[in-house]
Amino acid sequence: MQKEQAGLFILRVSLGLFLLLWSLDKLVVPAGAVKIFEVFYHMSISPALAYVIGTAEAVLSLLIIVGAWKRYTYAVGLVLHALSTLSTWKQLLSPFGQNHLFIAAIPVLAAFITPIPPARAGHAVGSRALATPLRRQQRCTDQSQGQDDCSTAENCCTHAGVLLEALPSLTPLNRAVTLLRP
Repeated sequence: MQKEQAGLFILRVSLGLFLLLWSLDKLVVPAGAVKIFEVFYHMSISPALAYVIGTAEAVLSLLIIVGAWKRYTYAVGLVLHALSTLSTWKQLLSPFGQNHLFIAAIPVLAAFITPIPPARAGHAVGSRALATPLRRQQRCTDQSQGQDDCSTAENCCTHAGVLLEALPSLTPLNRAVTLLRP
């Protein structure tokens, strides 16, 4: 389980950095973003709007990197990258020559799907879920002793052969450190 968590951590940080580079590009060279929107999205935007979009994407990128609101931030990142990838469909159909770098968008798109946590019963949905970190402390009862063997958030317990993680509601940085501990 540790290797899987470490792999998902690396994937999350890499995808966040990937988006952050595109965000910074909009902030550093807004004229380039204006041209990209004209060519690929068939939209005319101002350099000021490029700054706004770049700032919003940078915030999203940082939220992905720190692991905040994973289901929501990964989903938004996936949608943004999917729209970006679909807008380059002509280049994807002719991937040779000057278009060969566009094909790299496909595995990145697949990577965005991988870390999205599945919906679980009992998880809060809506504005409350966005306002506070989701508490995922799970408990199981040892039927033979009738005792709760997951009495603290740091413990894990096995019940009917299923490993249930009792994770506290940690800050993203603490969560990352916890995942990387041996």
